[in-house]
Amino acid sequence: MTLLTLRPPRLRKGGTIALVAPSSQCEAESIAAAAQFYRKQGYQTALGENVRNLRRTGYFSGSVEERVRELHWAFEDDRVDAIFAIRGGIGASWLLPNLDYDLVRGHPKIFMGYSDVTALHLAFQRKCGLIGFHGPAGGLYTGGGADDLKNRTANLRRALGLLGRPEPWGEVKNPPGARFVRTGFGGKAEGRLTGGNLSLVTELVGTPWAPELEDRLFFFEGVESSSASVDRGLIQLFLAGELARSTGLIAGEFSDRPKPEEGDPSIEEVLSRWFGTLGKPAIEGLAIGHGSHKLLIPIGVRARLDADGGRLVITEPTVD
Repeated sequence: MTLLTLRPPRLRKGGTIALVAPSSQCEAESIAAAAQFYRKQGYQTALGENVRNLRRTGYFSGSVEERVRELHWAFEDDRVDAIFAIRGGIGASWLLPNLDYDLVRGHPKIFMGYSDVTALHLAFQRKCGLIGFHGPAGGLYTGGGADDLKNRTANLRRALGLLGRPEPWGEVKNPPGARFVRTGFGGKAEGRLTGGNLSLVTELVGTPWAPELEDRLFFFEGVESSSASVDRGLIQLFLAGELARSTGLIAGEFSDRPKPEEGDPSIEEVLSRWFGTLGKPAIEGLAIGHGSHKLLIPIGVRARLDADGGRLVITEPTVD
């Protein structure tokens, strides 16, 4: 069932950002640095109970019940204007059968995150029609050195600016220092954007929360992915009939790659083969994913892909 698009209210200066941990936990320093950063940008913050208590249950930020309760609070509390996941990690998919989608639908809000948070974006889109925002983590890691911190704060500033814009964003461009966007297969296509981390997308195939790729522009990225794992993910979507239903493909970044076995093709070679096999407009190299530069990509919004020119253009508003 395809739902009407649910557009959340924009994030205005002075608004409150809830920091939540639906997957894994952050360090205290990252949470404190993030709260200070948002205050300097003109926003207030509210910490979810799992974030505030630095809760950990194995590699999760709490039990399923605790993480669901934190998300429900963030959507239901009228003092919260936007919800940022402090990081990805593992475990968001455990929440999907336990979430109150009527509650989310009744309180549409900006929800931003990436990596493991892909599962929540796709579930909210499938069950509520809620536009989601695949972008930088809401926490602010400070242990990677001056250049790393500069990139992280730039990513968040860029995202905050876009989340306050009620008009269409226009072209999504790689920031200075990011890699060149190349044509994977020529042509033009339009459709609503969907996707995220390739491992999480394929994890949901065959479930009630799987993304709908029909008439969609499909974007995907990966971390610690081998050529074989990217190939397996795409063949799973192909055999499920999903890739054939999409209108075009956007390959983001594949970072922290393991050392390839001798004779293995590169990920770029795997992608080129798939682009040729599918024969759909495709580009590769937008700064989507786990790299230094993290573009904000709206899920559920109409966009136009010009693969020959390496351009992706957001053509409708993302927020009210």
